Amino acid sequence: MLLIPIGQEDNTVRRLPWITYGVMILCVVSFVLTGFGNPPMDQKASAALEEAVDYYFSHPYLRADPELEKLIFRGTNEETRRLILEAAKPYAAKKPKLDLELSQQQNHLDSLTSTGLTGLMDHGFFKWGLVPSRISPLALVTHMFLHGGWGHIIGNLLILFLVGPFIEDVWGRPLFAAFYLLSGLAAALSYAAAHLDSATPMIGASGAIAGVMGAFMIRHYKNRMRFFYMVGLIWRGTFMAPAWLMLALWLGEQVFMMLMASGLGIEGGVAYMAHVGGFAFGALVAVGIKRFAIEERFVNRAITDKITVIDNAVIEQALAASRQGRADEAYAMLVEAWKQDPSNQDVALTLWDVAVSQRWESHAAPAMLQLIQNELRAREPAEAANHWFEVMGRVPQLMPDPALCLRMSQLFLDDGQTDWALDALKRLVRSGATGSGTAVLLNAATLAQSLDPALAVEAISAVLAKPDLHPEEKARAEELTAALRHPVG
Repeated sequence: MLLIPIGQEDNTVRRLPWITYGVMILCVVSFVLTGFGNPPMDQKASAALEEAVDYYFSHPYLRADPELEKLIFRGTNEETRRLILEAAKPYAAKKPKLDLELSQQQNHLDSLTSTGLTGLMDHGFFKWGLVPSRISPLALVTHMFLHGGWGHIIGNLLILFLVGPFIEDVWGRPLFAAFYLLSGLAAALSYAAAHLDSATPMIGASGAIAGVMGAFMIRHYKNRMRFFYMVGLIWRGTFMAPAWLMLALWLGEQVFMMLMASGLGIEGGVAYMAHVGGFAFGALVAVGIKRFAIEERFVNRAITDKITVIDNAVIEQALAASRQGRADEAYAMLVEAWKQDPSNQDVALTLWDVAVSQRWESHAAPAMLQLIQNELRAREPAEAANHWFEVMGRVPQLMPDPALCLRMSQLFLDDGQTDWALDALKRLVRSGATGSGTAVLLNAATLAQSLDPALAVEAISAVLAKPDLHPEEKARAEELTAALRHPVG
């Protein structure tokens, strides 16, 4: 079965995620510079290493360099190692009786080994990857930007693109950059601690990305992620699932595979221990940031200051023009400023005030809806609710984005404001035929079951009227219909 994450319900951020994009660019550049995940090895060294391995097995009575032995037996358990050495025993009977000949053979093996290992250590993955048996401080960082093939890099960067921008958005660029590197470091040390004698280099960003996944599970646990699945060549489609569930299942899979590999004595392949260590580190950091209110106390204010890239002079000029009776000019100035930076709270509020004074509220509503989105993301539900009341009160016919209506409805329900929750659901459902996605309508129907069964029926009807309805979504709509016909209790 193929299962690939392809998106999530809430996909907007306040600023461009330059740290996430920068990491992705560095990974791509490194991938290209290392021959698209296949850095070349000196041909002479490669041939010498292969010959050294063959020579060792045909002369098992010789002393092999410890590094050569690690390479020969990497990824094998003790039983496999014993069988390999058992198979080489017949050659042991050919041990020369003369010390001179034995010394010549030993010198030949040592020469081949030296040439081969020197070339191997110059190989990109051994030079810049993390080798647990000889950790270098530089490799603790550089290994995060190396990848071993197209599937490796595409898979890692896809996951980073889906979760990284949203943690960067709420934690800020400096904190996220430090967190990403520390996640990679924690993942690397976890792996190295479990494979102290390993000479196999670990490469890839997956350990650091696992840290971001752990943080995402804690910080955005309510977010619903979209997945593409394919079973064989016949059954395929997409589904939505909460982040906390899918990321927890992924962690469980990594732990299971780690224990399996450890029990079988298998080394190499996927670095499960790095994934588990990175994920655990990321989740713990997110819990700490939440526990000590780091976002609220330090990050949100700093980001708000930085995203106000429109100089206050623009707002002052617009207000002055409005006071002088040039409302059209003031409005145009503020609209242009808002287009340049839709996350600017001051511009959005000033634009709304000018619009209200001229009864142009419907034209300025998009700026306020964007402001509400930003406030929800910044965990400012009270501000979001107040601005929602203001906009809906002045523009009663407004049909906001269905996903935003759903979030506001849930917010009002949690706060016990059922009238406003129902109002948001009505706006969502009434725009169902033109704007709402199937998943949003089904969630709206679920919320409306107890508030307004007739509205729930209307939402389900909008779902069933959609062309090319997925069987899974149709089944859920029918289940909701049955529940409305035969309510429990």
